Amino acid sequence: MARLGMRLGDPIGAVEDVSCPLMDSVELSHQPAFGPRCYRLQWDYDAGFKFGDQGFLGDLLGGHRNFFKVYVNNQLAATQRGEQYIFTAPDGAPPSAAVVVVGPKNGDAGYDPACTAIPGNRVKLTWSRPATDTGLAGFNIYWDSGGGTVSYTTPLATVRDDGGSSFEWTSAKLADGTYKFVVRAFDVAGNEDTNTTTAEQAIASWPDPPTGLAYEYDAETDKVTLTWAGGAQCNIYSNGGAGEIDYDTPVEMGVYSGWESDALTGPGTFRYAVRAYNWVYEEQNTEYVEFELDADEAEVNRPLSPFGLTVAPVADAEFDVSGYFDARRPTVHGRTPPAIEEIRIYHDNATGTMDWNTEVDQVSVSPSVGGVQRFRFTTSAGAYAHGATVQFGARAATDASPDGETDENTTTASAVADDTPPSAPQSLAASAVRDIEGTG
Repeated sequence: MARLGMRLGDPIGAVEDVSCPLMDSVELSHQPAFGPRCYRLQWDYDAGFKFGDQGFLGDLLGGHRNFFKVYVNNQLAATQRGEQYIFTAPDGAPPSAAVVVVGPKNGDAGYDPACTAIPGNRVKLTWSRPATDTGLAGFNIYWDSGGGTVSYTTPLATVRDDGGSSFEWTSAKLADGTYKFVVRAFDVAGNEDTNTTTAEQAIASWPDPPTGLAYEYDAETDKVTLTWAGGAQCNIYSNGGAGEIDYDTPVEMGVYSGWESDALTGPGTFRYAVRAYNWVYEEQNTEYVEFELDADEAEVNRPLSPFGLTVAPVADAEFDVSGYFDARRPTVHGRTPPAIEEIRIYHDNATGTMDWNTEVDQVSVSPSVGGVQRFRFTTSAGAYAHGATVQFGARAATDASPDGETDENTTTASAVADDTPPSAPQSLAASAVRDIEGTG
């Protein structure tokens, strides 16, 4: 059993029950080689963005942006991005298992243990018991099929009386449009009331998100211009130069093509997002462009941060500091970063407080080589005392001069200095050992 999320970035609770054409299989297999009650649940989901599609960095991160919620015996067992789950089942009958695919915002969203999908593009009708209900048998539901005139010839559905005070009914999936419904009560003799009270509901699919979002900043006017592709009207969102984007309050609504901001005031890191909107729904894509302005409203283009920082102790209380940087200069959130010329090393000098103003040293790198490259730096002997715990950080710089732009990451790694060798081996002795050759 498998159910598939509607699209990337679904809001909390938005899960669509479909035939899963993008999930090729969900296979539960017994794995006795790993234990008598060991099982593997495996699936193949081909929709949407996958970290693994993004080369070396993707291989490090792995998995999907989507979350997979795994249920075993109708209980949530795991929330993950990988496409298999191995577990030990309780004694008894073979376990049942299911997978629900949800958008990247929904990893913490709750779904009931039975994996019941929440309807999308459907109409739910609710009504109360009639004031006069002698012999009440049930209710017939009629509709206009989206054409505007309700037909009473054949009921669309029938809901039987269960003795309750309130009733509800949910339609099948409907195409975009406006629909009218009428509910009429009938009794055990077949008599039906003749009311024509209608309930009307509009149905509209989510619009496709815009593509190719890009920005251009004008240093003379201090304004940013956004461009994108897509014909739907869109709403513009921003973070105002700090923090996360405020998706509750658009800065502009109903924009069909490019958009220009008012003059911006620095310093700040500005983010802008564009979401398509129709007369019912706004899609929930989370793509955005990002750029930084200094106090003079000049754009600051910093290099990408190093990653994979590690620190290891070596002899004589020295440290080996290493990591990786991406010399490919991939465009991230609409910005193409500058080339990296050197990696600058920082430390806390065993004080517990990082000093990001004074470099320990610099590691020259070659941006012309391209690809993901490794950097490495070894500290000087005698710089740290034995047993000292030292934190290190690394930042990328655009050139070797003091004026070179650096990234502002604050990632650190630490290790303990060690200059004391182990004690000498004990009870060393030598003895002759005769080499006995075989006689054949």
